[in-house]
Amino acid sequence: MNEPSIGELKTPVVFKSVTRATNENGVASETMTTVLSAKCRWVGAFGREAEENMRLNLIETATITVRYSALIDVKQRVYEGSDPVPWEIGSIDDMRKRHKWLEIKLKRTVKA
Repeated sequence: MNEPSIGELKTPVVFKSVTRATNENGVASETMTTVLSAKCRWVGAFGREAEENMRLNLIETATITVRYSALIDVKQRVYEGSDPVPWEIGSIDDMRKRHKWLEIKLKRTVKA
């Protein structure tokens, strides 16, 4: 993908880190901590790619482009706007290795 123009950065996203813990009774819990809020260019999968994903394994995919931040890593979850269902980060690409833009591939399981 090419670099976005400032006007394309319209979709609000929140990057959250996940902390997992187990208490003395063996009950697991997760705590979400906001790492970064940003605006991004959001491109959802469409056409054959989306159809194939849905047919094979019910995975929804998207690609976002955000300004570079060293705070973002693949272990985090991404929330789009007010959508309560998180996206997992599949990969992060520092576009042209210039520390200006990150292209991030997202995925999430869709219930049939």
